[in-house]
Amino acid sequence: MKSKIIITAVIIMFITLGFNVSSSGVKAQRGGDWPVELTGVSSISVTKEKFESWVDVYETCWSDGDHTWCGVPLWRVAAMVDDAEAEDYSFNEELAASGYVVRLTAWDGWVTELQISVVAHNDDGYIIANTIDGEELPEETPSGKPSYPLHLRGADIGPPNNVGGIIKIELVGIESNNPPETPEIRGPLDGKTGTNYTYHFSTSDPEENNVYYYIEWGDGSNSGWYGPYTSGTEKSLSHAWSSDGTYFVKIKAKDTFNEESDWNTLQVIMPRTISFNSMFLKLLELFPNAFPILRHLMGL
Repeated sequence: MKSKIIITAVIIMFITLGFNVSSSGVKAQRGGDWPVELTGVSSISVTKEKFESWVDVYETCWSDGDHTWCGVPLWRVAAMVDDAEAEDYSFNEELAASGYVVRLTAWDGWVTELQISVVAHNDDGYIIANTIDGEELPEETPSGKPSYPLHLRGADIGPPNNVGGIIKIELVGIESNNPPETPEIRGPLDGKTGTNYTYHFSTSDPEENNVYYYIEWGDGSNSGWYGPYTSGTEKSLSHAWSSDGTYFVKIKAKDTFNEESDWNTLQVIMPRTISFNSMFLKLLELFPNAFPILRHLMGL
Protein backbone atom coordinates (compact mmCIF):
# COMPACT_ATOMS: atom_id res chain seq x y z
CA MET A 1 0.00 0.00 0.00
CA LYS A 2 2.86 2.31 0.92
CA SER A 3 4.59 1.63 -2.41
CA LYS A 4 1.39 2.50 -4.30
CA ILE A 5 1.20 5.81 -2.47
CA ILE A 6 4.83 6.58 -3.40
CA ILE A 7 4.25 5.66 -7.06
CA THR A 8 1.12 7.81 -7.16
CA ALA A 9 3.02 10.72 -5.66
CA VAL A 10 5.80 10.37 -8.22
CA ILE A 11 3.29 10.32 -11.09
CA ILE A 12 1.60 13.45 -9.76
CA MET A 13 4.98 15.11 -9.41
CA PHE A 14 5.90 14.36 -13.04
CA ILE A 15 2.55 15.51 -14.31
CA THR A 16 2.97 18.75 -12.38
CA LEU A 17 6.54 19.22 -13.55
CA GLY A 18 5.54 18.40 -17.12
CA PHE A 19 2.80 21.04 -17.03
CA ASN A 20 5.13 23.63 -15.54
CA VAL A 21 7.85 22.90 -18.10
CA SER A 22 5.32 23.17 -20.92
CA SER A 23 3.99 26.45 -19.56
CA SER A 24 7.45 27.91 -19.07
CA GLY A 25 8.35 26.72 -22.56
CA VAL A 26 5.55 28.78 -24.05
CA LYS A 27 6.70 31.84 -22.15
CA ALA A 28 10.31 31.26 -23.17
CA GLN A 29 9.19 31.29 -26.81
CA ARG A 30 6.93 34.24 -26.20
CA GLY A 31 8.48 36.80 -28.55
CA GLY A 32 5.46 38.99 -27.88
CA ASP A 33 7.38 42.21 -27.49
CA TRP A 34 7.34 44.84 -30.22
CA PRO A 35 7.65 45.10 -33.17
CA VAL A 36 4.52 43.44 -34.59
CA GLU A 37 4.85 42.28 -38.20
CA LEU A 38 2.21 43.66 -40.58
CA THR A 39 2.19 42.32 -44.16
CA GLY A 40 -0.01 42.67 -47.23
CA VAL A 41 0.68 44.34 -50.56
CA SER A 42 3.48 46.05 -48.63
CA SER A 43 5.05 45.19 -45.27
CA ILE A 44 5.98 47.09 -42.13
CA SER A 45 7.36 46.31 -38.69
CA VAL A 46 5.08 48.11 -36.25
CA THR A 47 6.86 49.45 -33.21
CA LYS A 48 5.07 50.44 -30.03
CA GLU A 49 5.62 54.11 -30.83
CA LYS A 50 4.25 53.69 -34.36
CA PHE A 51 1.13 51.91 -33.19
CA GLU A 52 0.53 54.60 -30.58
CA SER A 53 0.79 57.22 -33.36
CA TRP A 54 -2.03 55.37 -35.16
CA VAL A 55 -4.03 55.38 -31.93
CA ASP A 56 -3.63 59.16 -31.81
CA VAL A 57 -5.43 59.35 -35.17
CA TYR A 58 -7.97 56.51 -35.02
CA GLU A 59 -8.51 55.62 -31.35
CA THR A 60 -11.70 53.62 -30.80
CA CYS A 61 -12.89 52.12 -27.51
CA TRP A 62 -15.33 49.35 -26.63
CA SER A 63 -16.55 48.04 -23.27
CA ASP A 64 -17.39 44.41 -22.62
CA GLY A 65 -19.23 45.38 -19.44
CA ASP A 66 -16.25 44.68 -17.20
CA HIS A 67 -13.41 46.44 -18.99
CA THR A 68 -12.86 49.10 -21.62
CA TRP A 69 -10.56 48.18 -24.49
CA CYS A 70 -9.03 50.91 -26.68
CA GLY A 71 -6.94 50.80 -29.83
CA VAL A 72 -7.27 51.02 -33.62
CA PRO A 73 -10.05 49.50 -35.75
CA LEU A 74 -8.71 46.41 -37.53
CA TRP A 75 -9.64 47.71 -40.98
CA ARG A 76 -7.57 50.83 -40.31
CA VAL A 77 -4.60 48.61 -39.48
CA ALA A 78 -5.13 46.63 -42.70
CA ALA A 79 -5.16 49.91 -44.63
CA MET A 80 -1.53 50.50 -43.65
CA VAL A 81 -0.36 47.66 -45.94
CA ASP A 82 -3.08 47.31 -48.60
CA ASP A 83 -1.16 49.47 -51.11
CA ALA A 84 2.34 49.35 -52.57
CA GLU A 85 3.23 52.32 -50.37
CA ALA A 86 3.16 51.25 -46.74
CA GLU A 87 1.45 53.37 -44.09
CA ASP A 88 -0.37 55.71 -46.50
CA TYR A 89 -3.46 55.63 -44.22
CA SER A 90 -5.90 55.19 -47.15
CA PHE A 91 -8.11 52.09 -47.30
CA ASN A 92 -7.93 50.26 -50.64
CA GLU A 93 -11.61 49.77 -51.43
CA GLU A 94 -10.96 47.95 -54.68
CA LEU A 95 -8.66 45.41 -53.06
CA ALA A 96 -11.19 44.85 -50.28
CA ALA A 97 -13.95 44.33 -52.85
CA SER A 98 -11.86 41.57 -54.47
CA GLY A 99 -11.82 39.80 -51.10
CA TYR A 100 -9.05 38.69 -48.79
CA VAL A 101 -8.58 37.36 -45.26
CA VAL A 102 -7.03 39.18 -42.32
CA ARG A 103 -4.99 36.64 -40.35
CA LEU A 104 -3.92 37.43 -36.78
CA THR A 105 -1.30 35.26 -35.08
CA ALA A 106 -0.54 35.23 -31.34
CA TRP A 107 2.81 34.42 -29.73
CA ASP A 108 1.48 31.04 -28.56
CA GLY A 109 0.62 30.10 -32.16
CA TRP A 110 -3.13 30.79 -31.98
CA VAL A 111 -4.54 32.07 -35.29
CA THR A 112 -7.74 33.99 -36.02
CA GLU A 113 -8.87 34.69 -39.59
CA LEU A 114 -11.51 37.22 -40.61
CA GLN A 115 -12.94 38.15 -44.02
CA ILE A 116 -12.20 41.75 -44.95
CA SER A 117 -15.82 42.11 -46.07
CA VAL A 118 -16.85 41.67 -42.42
CA VAL A 119 -14.12 43.88 -40.98
CA ALA A 120 -14.18 46.81 -43.45
CA HIS A 121 -15.50 50.11 -42.04
CA ASN A 122 -16.47 48.38 -38.77
CA ASP A 123 -14.97 50.67 -36.15
CA ASP A 124 -16.05 49.16 -32.83
CA GLY A 125 -16.74 45.61 -34.02
CA TYR A 126 -13.09 44.62 -34.46
CA ILE A 127 -10.49 46.62 -32.53
CA ILE A 128 -6.77 45.96 -32.26
CA ALA A 129 -6.48 47.05 -28.64
CA ASN A 130 -3.28 48.17 -26.94
CA THR A 131 -4.84 49.27 -23.62
CA ILE A 132 -7.39 48.00 -21.11
CA ASP A 133 -9.04 50.45 -18.74
CA GLY A 134 -6.49 53.05 -19.77
CA GLU A 135 -3.48 50.87 -18.95
CA GLU A 136 -1.04 48.94 -21.14
CA LEU A 137 -2.13 45.35 -21.73
CA PRO A 138 -0.78 42.79 -19.26
CA GLU A 139 1.23 39.83 -20.47
CA GLU A 140 -1.72 37.50 -19.91
CA THR A 141 -5.46 37.76 -19.43
CA PRO A 142 -6.95 36.63 -16.07
CA SER A 143 -7.63 33.23 -17.67
CA GLY A 144 -3.95 32.80 -18.53
CA LYS A 145 -4.26 33.52 -22.26
CA PRO A 146 -1.63 35.71 -23.96
CA SER A 147 -2.56 39.38 -24.16
CA TYR A 148 0.48 41.65 -24.68
CA PRO A 149 1.32 43.49 -26.92
CA LEU A 150 -2.01 43.64 -28.82
CA HIS A 151 -5.42 42.06 -28.41
CA LEU A 152 -8.39 41.69 -30.77
CA ARG A 153 -11.57 42.86 -29.08
CA GLY A 154 -14.85 44.45 -30.13
CA ALA A 155 -18.62 44.29 -30.30
CA ASP A 156 -18.61 41.66 -33.04
CA ILE A 157 -15.83 39.39 -31.83
CA GLY A 158 -15.92 36.77 -29.08
CA PRO A 159 -14.36 33.47 -28.00
CA PRO A 160 -12.51 31.77 -29.52
CA ASN A 161 -11.66 34.52 -32.00
CA ASN A 162 -10.80 37.40 -29.63
CA VAL A 163 -7.13 36.53 -29.99
CA GLY A 164 -4.56 38.14 -27.67
CA GLY A 165 -0.80 38.44 -27.72
CA ILE A 166 -0.87 39.38 -31.41
CA ILE A 167 2.60 39.45 -32.96
CA LYS A 168 1.67 39.19 -36.65
CA ILE A 169 -1.16 40.52 -38.84
CA GLU A 170 -1.34 39.40 -42.49
CA LEU A 171 -3.57 40.14 -45.46
CA VAL A 172 -3.94 36.68 -47.00
CA GLY A 173 -5.26 35.84 -50.46
CA ILE A 174 -3.70 38.79 -52.23
CA GLU A 175 -2.05 37.63 -55.44
CA SER A 176 1.36 38.99 -56.35
CA ASN A 177 0.99 42.16 -58.34
CA ASN A 178 2.89 43.34 -61.41
CA PRO A 179 2.99 46.80 -62.99
CA PRO A 180 1.14 47.55 -66.24
CA GLU A 181 2.98 47.19 -69.53
CA THR A 182 4.68 50.27 -70.95
CA PRO A 183 1.87 52.26 -72.62
CA GLU A 184 1.67 52.70 -76.37
CA ILE A 185 1.06 56.23 -77.64
CA ARG A 186 0.32 57.48 -81.14
CA GLY A 187 -0.59 60.81 -82.70
CA PRO A 188 0.81 63.63 -84.87
CA LEU A 189 4.59 63.96 -84.85
CA ASP A 190 4.55 67.58 -85.99
CA GLY A 191 2.12 70.43 -86.34
CA LYS A 192 1.47 74.11 -85.76
CA THR A 193 1.68 75.92 -82.45
CA GLY A 194 -1.62 76.88 -80.89
CA THR A 195 -3.44 73.93 -82.46
CA ASN A 196 -4.86 71.07 -80.40
CA TYR A 197 -3.65 67.62 -81.40
CA THR A 198 -5.11 64.37 -80.08
CA TYR A 199 -2.93 61.52 -78.84
CA HIS A 200 -4.22 57.98 -78.28
CA PHE A 201 -2.74 55.61 -75.72
CA SER A 202 -3.38 52.25 -74.08
CA THR A 203 -1.79 49.59 -71.91
CA SER A 204 -2.61 46.21 -70.40
CA ASP A 205 -2.21 45.13 -66.79
CA PRO A 206 -1.09 41.52 -66.11
CA GLU A 207 -3.68 41.11 -63.33
CA GLU A 208 -6.37 43.03 -65.27
CA ASN A 209 -6.37 45.77 -62.64
CA ASN A 210 -7.68 49.18 -63.61
CA VAL A 211 -5.01 51.57 -64.87
CA TYR A 212 -4.19 55.28 -64.67
CA TYR A 213 -2.09 57.30 -67.12
CA TYR A 214 0.33 60.16 -66.55
CA ILE A 215 1.51 62.29 -69.49
CA GLU A 216 4.23 64.91 -69.52
CA TRP A 217 3.83 67.08 -72.60
CA GLY A 218 7.44 68.26 -72.69
CA ASP A 219 6.56 71.92 -72.16
CA GLY A 220 6.40 71.78 -68.36
CA SER A 221 2.74 70.73 -68.22
CA ASN A 222 1.27 67.32 -67.47
CA SER A 223 -2.06 65.50 -67.34
CA GLY A 224 -1.86 64.40 -63.70
CA TRP A 225 -2.94 60.82 -63.04
CA TYR A 226 -5.73 60.24 -65.55
CA GLY A 227 -8.18 57.42 -64.81
CA PRO A 228 -8.96 54.79 -63.66
CA TYR A 229 -9.71 52.92 -66.88
CA THR A 230 -10.16 49.27 -67.76
CA SER A 231 -6.98 47.45 -68.73
CA GLY A 232 -6.53 47.33 -72.52
CA THR A 233 -8.93 50.18 -73.28
CA GLU A 234 -7.63 52.93 -75.59
CA LYS A 235 -8.00 56.49 -74.30
CA SER A 236 -7.06 59.88 -75.70
CA LEU A 237 -6.10 63.39 -74.65
CA SER A 238 -5.51 66.58 -76.66
CA HIS A 239 -2.79 69.16 -76.23
CA ALA A 240 -1.58 72.36 -77.88
CA TRP A 241 1.95 73.75 -77.73
CA SER A 242 2.30 77.52 -77.51
CA SER A 243 5.91 77.85 -78.69
CA ASP A 244 8.02 76.51 -81.52
CA GLY A 245 10.40 73.72 -80.64
CA THR A 246 10.99 69.99 -80.28
CA TYR A 247 9.05 68.34 -77.47
CA PHE A 248 9.40 64.91 -75.91
CA VAL A 249 6.00 63.61 -74.82
CA LYS A 250 6.39 61.01 -72.03
CA ILE A 251 3.71 58.63 -70.78
CA LYS A 252 3.58 56.01 -68.04
CA ALA A 253 0.81 53.97 -66.37
CA LYS A 254 0.06 52.63 -62.91
CA ASP A 255 -2.45 50.12 -61.56
CA THR A 256 -4.72 50.33 -58.53
CA PHE A 257 -1.85 49.16 -56.29
CA ASN A 258 0.30 52.08 -57.49
CA GLU A 259 2.68 49.81 -59.37
CA GLU A 260 4.08 51.99 -62.17
CA SER A 261 5.16 51.02 -65.70
CA ASP A 262 8.23 52.25 -67.55
CA TRP A 263 8.03 55.50 -69.53
CA ASN A 264 7.35 55.65 -73.27
CA THR A 265 8.48 58.71 -75.23
CA LEU A 266 7.24 60.35 -78.44
CA GLN A 267 9.05 63.24 -80.18
CA VAL A 268 6.85 66.05 -81.48
CA ILE A 269 8.09 69.07 -83.51
CA MET A 270 6.35 72.45 -83.58
CA PRO A 271 5.84 74.01 -86.08
CA ARG A 272 5.60 71.65 -89.05
CA THR A 273 8.69 72.20 -91.24
CA ILE A 274 9.52 71.17 -94.78
CA SER A 275 13.17 70.88 -95.74
CA PHE A 276 14.46 72.48 -98.93
CA ASN A 277 15.40 69.09 -100.41
CA SER A 278 12.01 67.55 -99.79
CA MET A 279 10.29 70.62 -101.24
CA PHE A 280 12.54 70.60 -104.33
CA LEU A 281 11.98 66.90 -104.93
CA LYS A 282 8.26 67.50 -104.76
CA LEU A 283 8.59 70.22 -107.41
CA LEU A 284 10.58 67.85 -109.64
CA GLU A 285 7.77 65.33 -109.41
CA LEU A 286 5.29 67.97 -110.48
CA PHE A 287 7.53 69.44 -113.22
CA PRO A 288 9.78 66.60 -114.50
CA ASN A 289 11.43 68.71 -117.27
CA ALA A 290 12.15 71.79 -115.16
CA PHE A 291 15.41 72.88 -113.49
CA PRO A 292 17.87 70.94 -115.76
CA ILE A 293 20.98 72.59 -114.27
CA LEU A 294 19.93 71.85 -110.66
CA ARG A 295 19.07 68.29 -111.70
CA HIS A 296 22.56 67.90 -113.08
CA LEU A 297 24.19 69.33 -109.94
CA MET A 298 22.13 67.01 -107.71
CA GLY A 299 22.94 64.00 -109.88
CA LEU A 300 19.31 63.44 -110.85
